[in-house]
Amino acid sequence: MALRREPGAPVDLIATHGYGGSAAVWSLLLATLGGLVRAPVEAQVWDLPGHGARRADSSGPHDIDTVTGELRLRVTRSPRPPVLLGHSLGGYLSLRCVLTTNAPVRGIVLVSTGPGFRDPRARAAWNATMDRLTGALGLPAETATIAYMTDALVLERLPEGRVPALVVLGGADRPEYRAGGTVIAGRWPGAQLFEVPDAGHEPHRTHPAEVARAIAQFLERNLSGPLAGPSGVVVSRVTPGSGAPPHRSRWRKCGRAGYAPAVRLSRPGGSARPAPWPLRCQRCEGCRRPRCGGGSGSDDA
Repeated sequence: MALRREPGAPVDLIATHGYGGSAAVWSLLLATLGGLVRAPVEAQVWDLPGHGARRADSSGPHDIDTVTGELRLRVTRSPRPPVLLGHSLGGYLSLRCVLTTNAPVRGIVLVSTGPGFRDPRARAAWNATMDRLTGALGLPAETATIAYMTDALVLERLPEGRVPALVVLGGADRPEYRAGGTVIAGRWPGAQLFEVPDAGHEPHRTHPAEVARAIAQFLERNLSGPLAGPSGVVVSRVTPGSGAPPHRSRWRKCGRAGYAPAVRLSRPGGSARPAPWPLRCQRCEGCRRPRCGGGSGSDDA
């Protein structure tokens, strides 16, 4: 089940954050990944409705299907078949996208992700939890609907997985997420499981080096032929409704103390300056709360 790749072609990555986060949560991971892969990675990051730059999103009501549709649209518009990367709710949306799109996808990386619930009562309890979490995070009340579980589509269709998958677990994450990730890895054909022993629900932020190495090895194993070409990650942030081309920043390794291991070039070939992220855990407000998450566990562990 190898991914096809033309010699020298970059790897396209579409990253979807979890509930309560934003596109910015991927900064440390992508900065670290840029120094590990031997091929260019073009990463597209985006904000879910009600989050980040879309906190006051007025484009209409959203639910899990409309948001999955947004991700499918990004897949179809990608210049090359992408690898999907998702955390928690973003991982669940990525799974739902892969299982419901006809567009080619090259692989999927799931961080602290569950497959949802088969029992309607468990789904109702989850939805009520999302209502409470939305209030605790100070998000618009209608935002919760993007995380409401409405069916067992993902859980029931895991055996239909047709692309390489990497499942990343935090060893100190809540039991429902560890159980849910184990279910995904066990039922998705050929899935690989990687655990970060001391990590909680956000290993991509608290342990970016370990997660980046696992992703780099996953790409190396699943892309046919050696990864070669200029290294680095080009990050594009897409704002819905904007006709302007997305801003791109290339990240490369830097050993300057006190900063994340990256140098930001405002444009490829431009002058370098240190990336403005100190080496610390950058938590969203919700991650200070015991029930923060926004993915989905599993009642089928």
